[in-house]
Amino acid sequence: MGQHITGSPEERIERYRQMAEAARNDAYNSRIAWIAESYIALAHAWEAMAADLQHSEERKLHLLGETSGMEESAAAQFRPSTDSKSNT
Repeated sequence: MGQHITGSPEERIERYRQMAEAARNDAYNSRIAWIAESYIALAHAWEAMAADLQHSEERKLHLLGETSGMEESAAAQFRPSTDSKSNT
């Protein structure tokens, strides 16, 4: 009946997203509106769980002084340029 999802946070995030995609596919293939709506709600819930876990993991890395690739690229946008041409 139910599933117990184990693994690293990255594996769980990926699995939640796969489950959301499966729910969206089930909604698309459903012929009954209220069932399709239920699958869409389920897909949103799986996506929210994935996003929450991802944000939690990013926060842990931040607190430990580490950065993920996504955080590093975002931070780079706000760093002052060290180009000598830009200081004119």
